[in-house]
Amino acid sequence: MSARSSSPGQEKSKARSNLANLVTVEPVVEKKAEQVLVPLSNNLNALKSDQESSMIVYRLYRRRWLGLVGMVVLNIVAAMNWIWFSPIAKSTADDFHISLPQVNWLSQVVNLIYLPMALAIPSMIQRFGIRKTCLTAGACLLIASWIRYAGVSRSLSTNGAYALLILGQIFAGFAQPVFQVLGPKFSETWFDLKARTTVTMIIAVANPIGSAIGQLIPPFLDSPRSSLLVLGVATTASVGLVLFIQEAPPTPPSEDATQVVNECSIDTVTAFAGSRPSPPFTDTMAALFGRQKMSEDDGSPTFSKTEKIDFAIIATVFGVLVGAISSFSILISQIVRFFLYPVICD
Repeated sequence: MSARSSSPGQEKSKARSNLANLVTVEPVVEKKAEQVLVPLSNNLNALKSDQESSMIVYRLYRRRWLGLVGMVVLNIVAAMNWIWFSPIAKSTADDFHISLPQVNWLSQVVNLIYLPMALAIPSMIQRFGIRKTCLTAGACLLIASWIRYAGVSRSLSTNGAYALLILGQIFAGFAQPVFQVLGPKFSETWFDLKARTTVTMIIAVANPIGSAIGQLIPPFLDSPRSSLLVLGVATTASVGLVLFIQEAPPTPPSEDATQVVNECSIDTVTAFAGSRPSPPFTDTMAALFGRQKMSEDDGSPTFSKTEKIDFAIIATVFGVLVGAISSFSILISQIVRFFLYPVICD
């Protein structure tokens, strides 16, 4: 009887202890959940604050206009150095005792160096940057001016004077394509989408303006020898503007949004204009001629068949027109002198 009477009491005590355990477990579980959730919310807030603090503020700097002035003026001066002897070809031949074909080569040698130099400029920009490339071109213009002027000394022989003239033109040939090829890269780096096309156009138009000025000024000067001094002074005064051309602004001028297709979804990736490095020139040429398989996922250049055909048409037409205009600009004074105004052109 005693065993039977004790069993109900023991069962009640066990039930009470089980209820107590259930009651005490719930606060512990809730407490643990609170301890886990609080750090997560704090981490999310910290991540949001870090992202907000790391966001780039897009800004346009006033110094970009100084760089644009430098690019335009140096483009004009480089074109003047190229065409300087063309309008005074007959006077130069008589003054330096050389033939007209030799005078023509003073301008043609610039074109001869222009093409390989223009192909090398993208690699130079990628390796040295905009500023160092422009400084090198400015130094070449400065050297070219005073090497040419050194050839005006009458104590030199005919071959010696002509060698200095042609050497000065070679240095000018290294400098001229730099300020033309750099135009789109400079506008992309310093200007936003609204002004980028206009800035590129201004830099491109500066070169034919310089050619026109180089055709107009020399005939009004006393002699070819004195005209080289004027050209040297003008070039030296303009080369200092190369210091206004900076590498890149502290922050990008604008934002370009591109979409990169992932395996399962499309994510928007922010790409800053002028901040991404350009692909190597060799990769671009390989993609153009279909020698290398590339994809847009890794930022490599790609060309469709239509784009390749368009590029071939533009390159061919532009190359033929530039060659024809350059040849006509070099020979125009001789053509006019022979057919129309022999007295004025002499």
